[in-house]
Amino acid sequence: VWVDADTANEIDDLYAITRVFHAKGIDVIALSSAQWKASPLAEGNTLEQSQLLNEALLGLLGKDIPHPRGSAVPVYWWG
Repeated sequence: VWVDADTANEIDDLYAITRVFHAKGIDVIALSSAQWKASPLAEGNTLEQSQLLNEALLGLLGKDIPHPRGSAVPVYWWG
């Protein structure tokens, strides 16, 4: 499984990532960061915020897997 998460957006991603790494029968091969600037109200580089959290979480879990950055901009604004 390749997990792609906007980790810095809400705490649910941190729980889901931790859970999938401890699930029997699931082999996580990568964890990529996603931006979460879903509205003009989000501030800063949300992709980098997610990337930093992903890197910290991988370190805490002792996992050495690829963790590339995703797109720093949304595909479109639907609001």
